[in-house]
Amino acid sequence: MPVERPQRIVATSATAVDIVAALVDPDRIAGFPVQALEYSSLHDEPPQFASIRQFEAYLAEPVLALRPDLVVIDPWQAPETSQRLREAGVSVLALPEVRGLEDAFEALRTVAKAVGE
Repeated sequence: MPVERPQRIVATSATAVDIVAALVDPDRIAGFPVQALEYSSLHDEPPQFASIRQFEAYLAEPVLALRPDLVVIDPWQAPETSQRLREAGVSVLALPEVRGLEDAFEALRTVAKAVGE
């Protein structure tokens, strides 16, 4: 279970970045993948997102280096990485698979609850 109102959130996909960035202040985002700059809505966002640390791939070492208290992933991302993060004591939240609008709303509600919003 995530800590109450996590302060160091890592989003590991463009989808996760879009949801997390819509819900929390940028200073609560510890990192996101470099690909999110191209594939998420961040390319349209204010410059405060430019100072957030980025990583190349969803691997345990670069994510752990960000000292996250919550990592938000897509369900298709590397389960072995998620397991290593959990073993290190990090809360990992897998987004529900989005196949339609109601699924998108459910993903938003799930993350909002996890981040305390």
